[in-house]
Amino acid sequence: MRDAPASEEAMPKFLVSYDLRSTDPDPHGEFLDQVESAGWTVWKLAPNGLYYHLPNTTLTGVFRDIDTARSAFQSAWGKTKSKGYKVIVEKWIIVEYNAATYNSDDRED
Repeated sequence: MRDAPASEEAMPKFLVSYDLRSTDPDPHGEFLDQVESAGWTVWKLAPNGLYYHLPNTTLTGVFRDIDTARSAFQSAWGKTKSKGYKVIVEKWIIVEYNAATYNSDDRED
């Protein structure tokens, strides 16, 4: 988990939700590692200083624009495949947001 650097604070925030098809071996752990290294995260920092875990197959990230967000998300597919996993993203949506309200039973400081 990390806070966005000051230079990222003015950049647009994005949310992606996706469905991965079940395959063997399960690619989801490796896929999460790859999307996180591309700038996406499963954690959302709240104004109370706690990090809230987003719902399954939902990520947030700060990127220059929606095309950069999409490219970062899609690059994780290829990187996961290059590690020997079969990755089938059945559906996905990326949206830019300015405000959010959320809750989670999984929180960390």
